[in-house]
This record gives sequence, C-alpha cells and structure tokens, in this order.
Amino acid sequence: MAALIGGAAVVGVWLSRYAIAVHRLTRGIGDTMFYGADGQPWFRLDEQRHDVSLAEIAPDLQHAVVAVEDRRFYLHPGIDPIGVGRAVVRDLRGGGRVEGGSTLTQQLARTLFLSNVRTFGRKIKEGGIALLIEAQLSKRQILEFYLNRIYLSAGVYGVETMSEHLFRKPASAVTLPEAAFMAGLIRAPSALSPWSNYDGALERSHLVLATMRERREKSSAMKARWAALKDRVAEINVSTIDASPPKS
Repeated sequence: MAALIGGAAVVGVWLSRYAIAVHRLTRGIGDTMFYGADGQPWFRLDEQRHDVSLAEIAPDLQHAVVAVEDRRFYLHPGIDPIGVGRAVVRDLRGGGRVEGGSTLTQQLARTLFLSNVRTFGRKIKEGGIALLIEAQLSKRQILEFYLNRIYLSAGVYGVETMSEHLFRKPASAVTLPEAAFMAGLIRAPSALSPWSNYDGALERSHLVLATMRERREKSSAMKARWAALKDRVAEINVSTIDASPPKS
C-alpha cells in the first residue's frame, strides 16, 4: 500500500510539473528577441528558427505533414491506438526496438520536453505529455507549434526557416511538390538532408505525394487538381534549391 501511495505521489508531481509547462504553450508561438537601448529589435535568440502563424504556412504544406506523419491527427486525443498497435507489432518483430507509433502531438511533446533516446519509459512520458497538450491546446495550435518547432535538417527548425533556406521563399508560398519535399524530411532529417542526400529526399517526397494523392482522391473536389499532375509525383527543380547548407 505504501508503495502504491508513493508511486501515485511521484506520478502526481510529475504530471503537475509538465501540466504547468504545457499551460505556458497557450501563450502561443513567438521568437525570443533581444532589443537595443533604443527599443528596436536587435536579433533573435535562435537564427535557425523563425516562428510564423499557421495562416502563414501553405495549406499544402500543412496537409502534406499531416498525411505522412499522422493521418488520424484530427481524430485522436493525442495518442493513436491504431498507430500504437502497429508500432508494438513492429517492435516485437524487430527484437524489442522501440520505434514508430508517435502522433504529431507526441512528436511535439518529445521535441519540447524530452530527449530522442528510444526507451519505453520515454514513450510513456511522451504519451502522458501528449494528452496534457491535447487537453489545453486546439488542433490548430498543436499543428502551428509542431510546424514551427520540428527539426528538418542541418540545424534548421521549423518550416519557415527551412523554406527560406531551400527555396528562397516563405512557407506561405511553397508549391505542392515543394511542400511534399519538406514534409518528407521529418522522418529522417539527418539521413535525408537535401544538402547531402538530395536523391533520397526526393524519393521520400514521392511517397509523401503518393500518400496525399491517395487521401485526396477520395474527395471529388480534389480529383481535377491531382489529374493535372499526370502521375508526376515530384517536379522540383534542382536549381531552385540552395546548394549551400545553412551555417550553424
């Protein structure tokens, strides 16, 4: 009995600590700025990340990320039982490796509060924090935070900064193939870095577009747009990508 009470107390303290941290997220996104003596902005704390509102991120980019990373994002409460079940099967077949099954909300929880160490303990914490996030933020707020905080390669966080580095344009102006290209980097940002593995990143974008196409063709309103692609699942002009990776 004492052990149960002690365990419950530890869990309660842990949840309350993260609940406070999650509540701070309700303030919304925003860069940390340093100001000069004249009151004018001087520089951002993190030059490799620039926050923008969800309205300033192309809908195609939003849809691409949800389609390839968490297709049931708008249906689950932070944890996707179907995804968890599939991940458990893969883990068992893979000899107990802990991988997969994370929703966008769980990925955000890991990015903001945890490490990338693959353990069952981290997965449990990740799920708990994800439920706290879903309880206090709307789906739009969660997606906005995710797109501004996700690591995309070469020290770059967030779609706005990555879009500027890759295509020399804001995230609001990316095309559908460009959106798929960026969304494809999320799963393996180091291995698929466009500055060291362009072919791999492009191949991944094919999968993203194919996944989007499969989902959207169920809507008659989108069939005409997809038909216009004529089965070309990627048409990114290599010359539009900045060949120099961002400076750390």
